[in-house]
Amino acid sequence: MSSTIAEVSVYKGKLTSRNWAWLPDELDPDTTLLLLRTIATCFIWNLSTTNYCPDQWQAQHFWHNWMVGKALRDAQEVERFMQICPQWGAAMETHMFWKVVIALIDPHETLYSAHSPVCNDSASISPIKSNPYHHYRNITRYSCFVCQINTPNTIQVFRTGKRIITTPWLNYCTSYEVELQINPAYHVGCIKNEDHELWPNVQATCRSCRAEWLWRKACVANIRDAVGGQQFQVDDWKAKSIIDGFVNLSEGKISDVLLVARDRYWIRTHTKLGDMLSQALAANRYEGLAATAAADPDAEIDLSIEEDEEDDLELAQLIEDGGIRELALDDWARNRILDGFWISPADQWYGHVQSDLPWDVRAIHPCLWTLDGNAMAEQEPEGIEDGKQRTEPGHPSLSTVRGPIPPSQPLCEQTFDAHQKQMRIVLRPAMKNIVRRIVIESNVDAADPAIRASRMTMDDVMKELQEEGTWLNGVDWLERRRNARHDVPAREEATNDNHSTSSGSSKSSDESSTVTGPVLSTSTLQITSSPPPMEETPAETETKNVHRAVDIAVMPVFNSPRLIHPIPHVPVMAAHLPYFSLEAFRMASIILSEELCNNIVHHRCGVRLVPPSAAVAAVAAGVLHRTQVPDDADVHRVDPVREDDNNDEVVEIELEDVEGAGEEIDYLEYDDDDVFDSEE
Repeated sequence: MSSTIAEVSVYKGKLTSRNWAWLPDELDPDTTLLLLRTIATCFIWNLSTTNYCPDQWQAQHFWHNWMVGKALRDAQEVERFMQICPQWGAAMETHMFWKVVIALIDPHETLYSAHSPVCNDSASISPIKSNPYHHYRNITRYSCFVCQINTPNTIQVFRTGKRIITTPWLNYCTSYEVELQINPAYHVGCIKNEDHELWPNVQATCRSCRAEWLWRKACVANIRDAVGGQQFQVDDWKAKSIIDGFVNLSEGKISDVLLVARDRYWIRTHTKLGDMLSQALAANRYEGLAATAAADPDAEIDLSIEEDEEDDLELAQLIEDGGIRELALDDWARNRILDGFWISPADQWYGHVQSDLPWDVRAIHPCLWTLDGNAMAEQEPEGIEDGKQRTEPGHPSLSTVRGPIPPSQPLCEQTFDAHQKQMRIVLRPAMKNIVRRIVIESNVDAADPAIRASRMTMDDVMKELQEEGTWLNGVDWLERRRNARHDVPAREEATNDNHSTSSGSSKSSDESSTVTGPVLSTSTLQITSSPPPMEETPAETETKNVHRAVDIAVMPVFNSPRLIHPIPHVPVMAAHLPYFSLEAFRMASIILSEELCNNIVHHRCGVRLVPPSAAVAAVAAGVLHRTQVPDDADVHRVDPVREDDNNDEVVEIELEDVEGAGEEIDYLEYDDDDVFDSEE
């Protein structure tokens, strides 16, 4: 037998006679049996410490029930352990574990009996007792496991396995008669299971199990605060309603409950939704008290009466559905933009980041004089140097850069829309000033402002936003440019003086060791000197820059420019912006082309249809008609050199209702030059 086992048993490429059934030969049978029982004892101990125990069984009056259920559960695992090999199974039949299990499920030894073997001899034979394992199998073969766990102290559960007992008579006490009038399912909250992902083969779950598993899943996801702790004390109305619905009524799935709780906790923590809702509820209560006082001035109003919690939940839902949630998300996105963190939440969700250009690029404030001392101190050059991350305070702040993003994709999409919206709102006034500067300077330079604006890159727009004058209304850009041109020669002269002084000192110091070379004159080099540059006369310049006069009404120049509010911190570059962030910045920059199209191309058109309603809307929006320029408007005009004396005038055509309204109309096509030629 041993040779056969040695021939078929091969472990790790070596021929050996040892296997699970045969322990080392140096052990005697008693030691081998003891070793097997020791291994089984360690296995059973591991089962008892690692297996799951429902919270419902933690109550003191359920301890006996849980001990019976735990013994039956561990017995099934031990039976699998006995199937490793017949020798191990035979050694485990007399283990002390089976005696403990029998004492729990049959404390009165109701089914314990000895039997005598059938024998032809007339001599009396002592009865043979079955071993503990066989006795356990006899009990469980004719018993109901559910009844044994629910009623472990009675003997009616035995011999009822696989049988149905029906009787119309049940004895009960007077106190139990009152409890029969209430549906017992509502005592423990036993309701049909809807979460088949967590409990795939369970028809119904109780309140205790649902609460326990909700807390376990919340601990695994590390969102204990989002569900309000183990008692589920949540302040948010929506999270509270969905948690109570799942725990008490078994509505929904645990994954959906945790998703909503996580989103609501993020909104409560990182936005001002909680403060907005509390203020709205307080205002509603005040209006109710004021209406009561107005209806009956003599009535005494008790301010200590608390409102109904259900009414507050319904009112909070109505207020949030009215748009206060969008306001809170807009405020969150606006604060990020003002702090100089122009990264879209969509890029953070999808992980769009460049290794050489991280997100926390330094941002500067265009108008430092509007900040206080502490804020100005944070504007010192600091950022990523030599591959190191910024650790000192600055903009954007580390709390903004490292702040958590929305935990779910639907909420992240809402914040993405809010980011795009706030980028347009915050940058729109500055973009209008950039358009105003382009128009004013282009009219003086006889250049096409539309072409100049189309050639601007995102970095050029970012540099314009870093200018102080961009965030001031009514700046005289021509005066600023003249002052800048006057400052350039002065700076160059100062630079040349410093250079000549340094070169003179170096020449005097090295005069003793320097040999004077020939003078490099024009005669020495045998070349002719270049003629002086030709200066264009005003007439030639005027003839060169001939173009049609464009009168555009722009914002007037103020003696004291007005500050735009709010002014965000602007990043030092736009190259670090990922895809969605760059698209949001580009959408905010579209106003450049829109304003230029409305104020330049529209004014160059020879035929302009101006309905009365459109004219009123244009005046209200600040886009003024050419023939209706106000007195305080700053109009920049370039008078061209014309070959004839005919003055081109804008032809205005007003549309009026005619007969045949609603019929098919053929539109005429014509060019601007045809209209001007007809006037000649």
